[in-house]
Amino acid sequence: MLDLIIRGGQVVTPMGVGEWDVAVQGERIAAAAGALGDEAGLFQAGIERGMVSAYQSNGLPKYVWAVDSYGQAYESKLSKGTSDYHGYRLSEFQDRYMRSQVINEWGSRSQVWRSN
Repeated sequence: MLDLIIRGGQVVTPMGVGEWDVAVQGERIAAAAGALGDEAGLFQAGIERGMVSAYQSNGLPKYVWAVDSYGQAYESKLSKGTSDYHGYRLSEFQDRYMRSQVINEWGSRSQVWRSN
């Protein structure tokens, strides 16, 4: 059972500062989620930081990448013939190279993004 829920609190993570909802149980944080919802917030952050592919389809980037506060890398892929994206976590085993590239680039762009 949760003892406290803080909505829209300012949270500092290794990836930056953001407005999050935080659930507290006892003396520990039990869960945290971006105020926009994890998926929408990650997708928006990826676009804002320019983490998009050069390749486009119908004027939209084919891929958008993002990293969550736990260091997990995600890729969203544009569905063919639509403006809908399908997102998924990049595996530490199957997508090792791409995952590493996304995490490194996200970190370097986060430094620039925070200073603006």
